[in-house]
Amino acid sequence: MRILLLTYYYPPLNSIASHRGVAFAEIFTRLGHQVTVATAKKPRNAQTDLRVRPSTIEIVEVESAILTLLYRAFGNNQSRQFAPATRGSLLDRFRRARIRILTLGRLPDLFDLLVKPTKTILKSRSFDLVISSFAPRYVHEVASYLKASKQATYWVADFRDLWTQHHQFSGIPLFRHYEKYLEKRYLQQADLITTVSHQLADQLSEVTRATKVVVVPNGFSPRKDIANHQSPIDSSKTAYLVYTGTLYPGWQNVHLFLEGVAIWKKNKTTGRRLKIEFIGNDLSNLTAVVQEFNIQEYVSFPGLLSHESALAAQSQSDAQLFFEPNTGTGIVTGKFYEYLTSMSFIWRVGGAQTTEAKLIAEECGNGVDIGNDPVAIAAKIDQLTKQTTRIAPKIDHVRLSSYDRSQVVTEFARILLETFPSLTR
Repeated sequence: MRILLLTYYYPPLNSIASHRGVAFAEIFTRLGHQVTVATAKKPRNAQTDLRVRPSTIEIVEVESAILTLLYRAFGNNQSRQFAPATRGSLLDRFRRARIRILTLGRLPDLFDLLVKPTKTILKSRSFDLVISSFAPRYVHEVASYLKASKQATYWVADFRDLWTQHHQFSGIPLFRHYEKYLEKRYLQQADLITTVSHQLADQLSEVTRATKVVVVPNGFSPRKDIANHQSPIDSSKTAYLVYTGTLYPGWQNVHLFLEGVAIWKKNKTTGRRLKIEFIGNDLSNLTAVVQEFNIQEYVSFPGLLSHESALAAQSQSDAQLFFEPNTGTGIVTGKFYEYLTSMSFIWRVGGAQTTEAKLIAEECGNGVDIGNDPVAIAAKIDQLTKQTTRIAPKIDHVRLSSYDRSQVVTEFARILLETFPSLTR
């Protein structure tokens, strides 16, 4: 079967979203299919680029001159760190707007500049199946064109996040109705819709009603040897908490957690030292909050690290911080599944009382709900520092293994062949 994967998020881009595309491409290839990946050309960074194993996967990189200029001006440089911005300041509001426009796939979308060059580079190609992974939106537009022009026999529209029902951004009024029209057209034209959780599947089903919606979890890849990336942390002397990934100001209760740290500091007695690291790109918007609570000696921002170094930090931690969004109960990110495999506890901060991610973490054995109350958070930190050493959770490995990407994508392939009997291996 000739498969085309349309995705912006793909290596070398060091983003958790890139791992979904890699899993699709590598495992479909392993199953004997011929895979082509069409993605955007991105700036390289030797220190932080996401690396993949050499394979027979065909990678087609599409370039937009305007986007290249914007990368250089505003930074797709993932190691870049920005100056602190006070909450509510003009700079802080600009950064929030930048996140909404450049990462959430809403119109007006600069990534639409990739539609024409992607169509052009694929003009003489044909595929049995095209999988387009949203966001950004341009991948669905290209897939729609390929299906209409009979260059693709079947189309699977994949949604890592929702579009018009997005939990973080309702869209710009001038474009909102047009987006709803486009979304409905794509969902009706696609032969199958996939998404990452059952709650998102239910929401997409309400929009399409006709096209079948299937859950394909983000899942995890088995951890490689990360011993060379580990820095020594003496767990008998230091309690280590870590967050890895992106944070969206105003949508996650990070400030309540940091307030809990401040309360703990005020009332702490004896125990292990506390070390908290926020590892990722452009997290310096939290610096002002850390300074406001005067907890700089406990909280640090190493910046974006290599994927291997981030995995090592997770594995060494007493607990990983998981700031679940205040809205959007069906969000189960790839980062969350990565946390599951670290053999450390997952401290869930915020979120609705019952979410899919919470249930999965509890079933696998490492989920701990510490809530939104800074006083309760301070008490949990105090309890942690009073422990004499790191305590590992009791993991249900059978339950956990069901989210291994090899199993997840192999089951996806079975569904495809069952849904489209004419497809051949």
